[in-house]
Amino acid sequence: MFESFTYDDYIKCIHTLRLNAVLELAEEKGNYNVHTKRKNHLYDNLIKDILSNTKEVASIINECLDLDYIIKEDELLVHKNSHIRRKNSLTYSDIIYKVNKKEVYFLIHYETEINTNIKLNILNNSIDIINDWCRENRFKQNKNYPSVVPIIIYTGNEEWKIEKINEKEKETNNNMYGNYNVEIPYNFIDIQRTNNSYLKGLFDFIF
Repeated sequence: MFESFTYDDYIKCIHTLRLNAVLELAEEKGNYNVHTKRKNHLYDNLIKDILSNTKEVASIINECLDLDYIIKEDELLVHKNSHIRRKNSLTYSDIIYKVNKKEVYFLIHYETEINTNIKLNILNNSIDIINDWCRENRFKQNKNYPSVVPIIIYTGNEEWKIEKINEKEKETNNNMYGNYNVEIPYNFIDIQRTNNSYLKGLFDFIF
């Protein structure tokens, strides 16, 4: 008796092939997700290592900010409350530096994705820094609050589009309730799109 390949065999074979294909695809997707997660975790650690190095941070500040003086490595002190998690506030991606003998703080925050609440995050973090300063210095009425300089370092692939208000809208707002608007300026560095060769070399692992 010879072996034959029947229509029933054909249907069974097709279903088997499809099932195997689905399983292989699921396996590939699982491997990809694990790989991507590990890669992102590695990037986070590398970025945190860079931003925890006072020499590198001093160079980043001097390269990217138009300051009246050059920040030296030995002038930067890691704020003791850096990396502390608080409700709706400081996170693992925030690193704070204080300029020695000056009431100036650099709030350095990095993002791997677009954060639509970034201004609120900066506001909360800045208030936390100032509150800490007030507690430590027993704030007096004749003293000024410290300056907080936010620096956002963005390493994502998608373009970060910053909302802009045209002059006409700005003039209209100022004529009505513009004086009551809370302005939250911040310095923004887009690593993927910068023309700064120093930054590209420093963060070359993301390219």
